[in-house]
Amino acid sequence: MNQMPVLAEAGWFAAIRQNVAPLAVPAAPLHAAAANPRALDFRDVWAHTASHDGSILTVEGEGRLVMKTAKIVSSMVLALLALPLIALADTTVQATLSGYDEVTTLSSPASGQFKAKIGPNTIQYELTYQGFTDPDTQTVVQAHIHFGAPGINGGIVLFLCTNLGNAPPPPASVTQVCPQVSARLTGTLGPADVVAGATSQGISAGDFDAVVRAIRAGAAYVNVHTAARPSGEIRGQLQ
Repeated sequence: MNQMPVLAEAGWFAAIRQNVAPLAVPAAPLHAAAANPRALDFRDVWAHTASHDGSILTVEGEGRLVMKTAKIVSSMVLALLALPLIALADTTVQATLSGYDEVTTLSSPASGQFKAKIGPNTIQYELTYQGFTDPDTQTVVQAHIHFGAPGINGGIVLFLCTNLGNAPPPPASVTQVCPQVSARLTGTLGPADVVAGATSQGISAGDFDAVVRAIRAGAAYVNVHTAARPSGEIRGQLQ
């Protein structure tokens, strides 16, 4: 460990320089400090203390300058830099759909699954359903994401598919047609796809961030509607 001469001026400072060859502290500022303790300009020391290994110039004890490695500081910086990446990480949500989660509760032979990955301004989803055994009454007519807590019906915020001609107009993306008995649907939704079905509940058309907050809070569900059960035959809470 290299040591610098004792300074009369007590205090602390640190300097980190990268990829710069080691330079000696010029004698003039230190000689000036011996004659006049307040003549030493710390900027001179800052400008002439550097190392290849990322060391830090610090003050210890009674103003003694020493060189210390910057491993702890480097670790802290890396940890702080990682925080935004964690915050921006994609969120994965899913739901298992059945008639038992409908309001009012239903007994249905049908079932479904929903998976989605929420990224910046996008929701990439996959919806599957099956088991609609009566082609006359159990034909699927539409499916959505609704804003509502468990056991409570709420307004539509995103369309997944529809056969009723009620799809949101542009600039929303094109809404898929619902296969009537079984299906595997995939797609990507964004801010333009958020409809005004939950405006009275506080989510306006286009308010994608509010929809994402609701989903992450467990206050949204997927609902598949049939001709026999227009208010919904199978439902699952997103979590």
